[in-house]
Amino acid sequence: MKQGVGVMLLQPWFLGALMLVLIHQVSQKILGVNIPLADSFLDPILFLPILLQLILLELRFLIGKGPRYVLSWFQISIITVFVSVVCEILFPQWSSSFTADYKDVICYLVGGMVFGIFFNLPLP
Repeated sequence: MKQGVGVMLLQPWFLGALMLVLIHQVSQKILGVNIPLADSFLDPILFLPILLQLILLELRFLIGKGPRYVLSWFQISIITVFVSVVCEILFPQWSSSFTADYKDVICYLVGGMVFGIFFNLPLP
């Protein structure tokens, strides 16, 4: 594994977000613990930073853009809109297990902005 890949996957914010999502999903789906605020907003807020980090990793090391490459605000915006449309319009039409919620779109926007401002940084 290239050194940069490990650096990206082992960043504390990334590991923290993954652990938080995992703990939340296990506690909610398996243990039946409901925390209304987390149940409503935690996963949508963390989804975009996790997804964007993985996309950035792919572009840097599989596509070959290099460790200094960062996503543009245009790319972050397009991915955010795509996720919002798929998750909040298409999925609810395909299955009744999904519910469309404009608040989730706001969470996706917040997650995309947090990634763009704080985590979309070139590797040293």
